[in-house]
Amino acid sequence: PSQLIDCFNFRTDYGWNPFEWKVVYRQMKGTWWELQDRLSSGSLRYPCGQISKQSSKSPHHSRQKRRILYVDAGSGSGGSAVSLLRLLEKLNKNRWEPVVMVHQGGKATEKILEMGIPVYPLPLRPEAVDRGLLKNLFEFYIPLFFRLLRELREIKPDLVHLNNSPRTPFVAILAASLLRIPVVSHLRVVRPLTGFERLLARLLKKLIVISRSSETICQRQGVSQERLRYIPDGFEMGTIDSLSRREEARRKLGILDGEPLIGVVGRLMPFKGQEKFIEVIGQVLQHYPHAKAVIVGDECEKPSQYLSHLKGLVASRHLSGRIQFTGWVENPGILYPAFDILAQTSLLPEGFSLVCLEAMTHGIPVVSTRVGAIPELVEEGVTGFLVSPGDPNAFASALLRLLKEAPLRQKMGEAGKARARSCFDIQRTVADTEALYEEVVKS
Repeated sequence: PSQLIDCFNFRTDYGWNPFEWKVVYRQMKGTWWELQDRLSSGSLRYPCGQISKQSSKSPHHSRQKRRILYVDAGSGSGGSAVSLLRLLEKLNKNRWEPVVMVHQGGKATEKILEMGIPVYPLPLRPEAVDRGLLKNLFEFYIPLFFRLLRELREIKPDLVHLNNSPRTPFVAILAASLLRIPVVSHLRVVRPLTGFERLLARLLKKLIVISRSSETICQRQGVSQERLRYIPDGFEMGTIDSLSRREEARRKLGILDGEPLIGVVGRLMPFKGQEKFIEVIGQVLQHYPHAKAVIVGDECEKPSQYLSHLKGLVASRHLSGRIQFTGWVENPGILYPAFDILAQTSLLPEGFSLVCLEAMTHGIPVVSTRVGAIPELVEEGVTGFLVSPGDPNAFASALLRLLKEAPLRQKMGEAGKARARSCFDIQRTVADTEALYEEVVKS
């Protein structure tokens, strides 16, 4: 019921008037009994998908099979959610029983539900909303803390795994610690930890970093090496028939033979740099007027004006026939073979670029900004080129060099494929993660 979901999300405008809070209480109480009737009938539809009463309390939970609660506080469609999905797909279900709690029900969440994995909703207040420390504490964090306590007692996990960072949501660490449930957390950013995050790290059994850059920063800030574990994200390294898939992908995009294609893949957000990409393509077309570009992805949050802004920018530069927008694509991997070059245009540090990794897997050279952990993926002059963020001239020069030198494109593409296979196989990622789980639950 929508009223109860609103109350669970603590989105109320009733302020601090005690008489108005009585109104909220009566709404919650009446809707709660309606919810109990719905649950007793077998299932309830939550915003993030179907959650079965039977599936959330699995009768097959035993000591041989350890239950893990994964908490994802992201968009449900970004890199962290995709990485979680790939981990769950390969996880040994005979040993581990996954349960997932998500903030937003994106496409990755839908696929997790299709796998038959129980999914719980996680209400979080958007970080952009600043309502003051005391209001956030009493209106949001304390109620969320007690709610998580109830759900942890219901789920009875042997381990809690935060999929984004220790900070989001930090109350999950506190609730699990109170119940003596071990917690591990991913850290998917490349930046110094705040003082609060360093404090939270002391409550973790392990802090998983996905780049050496993050590992170095954490060590400098006093996080012990015993608590840190480097496990990069991985990708499925299957056999790829590049020639046939290339022809099919280019046909879907309407790209003719002899037309070089430069692709950029990712959520449409200002810090991802799609605006700069359009500027760069304008320079490239002055030298290669027959080249084309494609922007794959959609807006993360709607309503948003960023897509309209990008399309207006393309139109104002008279590039409508040369740059196309695909919108959201369920499996972007089917389009990678159409690319001659992948452009990664992020302006802010990336914790790990799955886009670069997927392109390398398909044998595509990469031109990227030198931000975050991307230099650990893309070797300068070997698998692609790295340029300073916000320098469209240098980015355009790197693209033009690859367009001009086809043998160099092929050489870099093959080097990228070999590097992806040797360093970033999903099987290794899953094996290292399961080994960490074993270490934590036995301790």
